[in-house]
Amino acid sequence: MHIGLVSNAQQPARLTNKFFPDLGVSFNTPAFDSKHGFTNYKELISFLEAITNKSDYAQLQYLGETQRGKKIPYVSISKPGSERKLRIWMQGGIHGNEPASSEGMLAVLQDLLTDDTYTYLFDKLDIIIVPMVNIDGYMRQNRRAKNDLDLNRDLIKLQIPEIQQLRATYVKYSPHVSVDFHEYNPFRAAFRQFGSMGYASFYDAMFLYSGELNVEPKIRELTENLFVKNAKDKFSEGDFNYHDYFSPRDNLGKLYFNVGSTSARSSATSFALGNSISILMEIRGIQLNRNSFERRVFITHTAAFSYLQTAYDNHKKVWEGVEEAIQSTISRNREVIVKSEKANKELPIKFIDIGENEAVENVFPVASSKEMQAVISRERPLAYLLPPDQTQAVKNLTILGVKVDTLTTNKNFEVESYQVKAQEIEPSKYQGYFPNNVSTRVSKIEKKFPQGTYIIRLDQKNANLAVTALEPENDNSFVRVRVIEACKGQEIPIYRLMKTEGGQNL
Repeated sequence: MHIGLVSNAQQPARLTNKFFPDLGVSFNTPAFDSKHGFTNYKELISFLEAITNKSDYAQLQYLGETQRGKKIPYVSISKPGSERKLRIWMQGGIHGNEPASSEGMLAVLQDLLTDDTYTYLFDKLDIIIVPMVNIDGYMRQNRRAKNDLDLNRDLIKLQIPEIQQLRATYVKYSPHVSVDFHEYNPFRAAFRQFGSMGYASFYDAMFLYSGELNVEPKIRELTENLFVKNAKDKFSEGDFNYHDYFSPRDNLGKLYFNVGSTSARSSATSFALGNSISILMEIRGIQLNRNSFERRVFITHTAAFSYLQTAYDNHKKVWEGVEEAIQSTISRNREVIVKSEKANKELPIKFIDIGENEAVENVFPVASSKEMQAVISRERPLAYLLPPDQTQAVKNLTILGVKVDTLTTNKNFEVESYQVKAQEIEPSKYQGYFPNNVSTRVSKIEKKFPQGTYIIRLDQKNANLAVTALEPENDNSFVRVRVIEACKGQEIPIYRLMKTEGGQNL
């Protein structure tokens, strides 16, 4: 039995027929064996076992288990040969109510492993695909995990077992390119104020890629100007409408839109901070049930193969570009951006007037993360030091792929310390905690550090994740998400080591 539909779709047939008709394509994946519902867990496992058993290059593996005890499958595809193959990571279903993202990943796997047309890709690419991250949520067509938390807001606090397992597996492969497939809701409450029946989103797909300033410039360049550009060109060839991702916000009763993202709590920025070319795809689909399902899966499939083809065609450029970014991180030449702000501008955005069944375009104020400006920056330290009792912070850093060492003896260092001069704990819970916003005074002090003190050096590939987590004022810091506690007037147990005396070893 397939997973059932959750409710009646909101989209009128006349709107679907005019703007989002089916395309007359077919897929040999479980959900398309029926005109109702979505792939269930038993069908998922059976499908993956069948296609991997037919392939000489594919392995069915498991990240771990969900909170309800279901094994989370992924498929790794690797043809023996060159050691300089690009590693491509794709995932779907991190939100359980976005079924075309998972079905799209199954369609990609079906073609990669059963159609000889695509086997040439394996000469230059190793491919890892996680088709359904949030299995517990998917079985209920619910966005969240069993513990009612959002998996794609947990990539810093790391309190959800499925995300801990996903991130640990991701680090093992250290992908050059990472793509996270989603669906988005075209019927937002903020759109109801327009027209006689409200507006609906016009775009088949939206692209989200990080504007976080601690992401290496080379990663941002390759993401936007190569991978996203090529995918947009592919969509244009197919007459699909697209836009950079935007979401509505309210400012004193006035509607504006956020464009892009800088949040390391979600995949696009988290992966990019680890020096991976990272894109999050949003396909128009939440609340549509089976409405335009074939179209949504086809667009997911099209985007995935565009990214694979771009990586294949630009193997040398991508390999060298990612290596350049890693070396830039290791060299420690860039400042740490602690806080930044988005650029305020106006942007034309298209919608569909539901009552009129016509496309309309309006100009809206937007806050764009594509043109971020630094507000607080600091010199990049040699390392951060954490006291021996900060075990949760170290566990999280390790899951994120940050290497952590320890002092083998007691040592004195001159360090920079943070004193909390102001604090605001937000009144509403976010992901089960009350965010802690602080501002600090940074001072030089002499301090004796005991044996067992944790050392996080910044001459490593994933150092920009450590920077984001450990600078207290950062919007995604361990202090803000309550991994490390901090109170007004007190010293935060994070220390910046700027140099060592006479080349002293740590």
